[in-house]
Amino acid sequence: FFDNSNDVVDLGSGASLDFGNNGAFTHSGWIRPTTLGDYDAFVSKVVAARTGVYSYMTVFMANGRLSAYTGSAWVDICPAGSVAINSWYHVAFAYNGTTLFGYVNGQLCGSGAFTYTDTTTHNVFIGSWYVTSQIYDYNGYIDEVTVSNTARTADEIRQAYEVGLRTHPITIDFASAISHAGPLSGSGDLTFTLMATPSGYTNAGDHIYKGDNKEQLIV
Repeated sequence: FFDNSNDVVDLGSGASLDFGNNGAFTHSGWIRPTTLGDYDAFVSKVVAARTGVYSYMTVFMANGRLSAYTGSAWVDICPAGSVAINSWYHVAFAYNGTTLFGYVNGQLCGSGAFTYTDTTTHNVFIGSWYVTSQIYDYNGYIDEVTVSNTARTADEIRQAYEVGLRTHPITIDFASAISHAGPLSGSGDLTFTLMATPSGYTNAGDHIYKGDNKEQLIV
């Protein structure tokens, strides 16, 4: 548990954490925030004293947005409301050398152009980063964090989420209803449409994802 008061995991500055300038990486893991504040740290690579020199940071914002820092500018990756307090989420930031992609619960939630300079003497931290006058510590649970030197594919991130569901209960957001002209004739009758709009979503296919296997339609 990270209590927003200087709790941090320091992974050091070993060669395995040096990816090169604009080198591909993926930060992923499970989070359950107790509170959310602007720039709450997920994974950062910064000067060991955490006093204001950075290679990069991936963070969460007070409104639930996922963002990242290039060393000189902030980039918004996923929109407000992507995560919230008191719920488990699987999150991933996957960078391919030009674009940083964000994922929540196995689904792509946004992306942005990204660059960074990898300083080999900087340490990698989980749950904290500093500026000279402010500490940005995460508050809540973090579990099963991975830092890798490849841009994980959407399928790989989805699989990691599926495996983690066994130990991290989440809220299922399957919101669709059946749209059909009349009663279904039986289990072989596929002349229906799943519609999310009755639940208040904008599009018929909202919250229906390729690869979903947690819901079964029983007729």
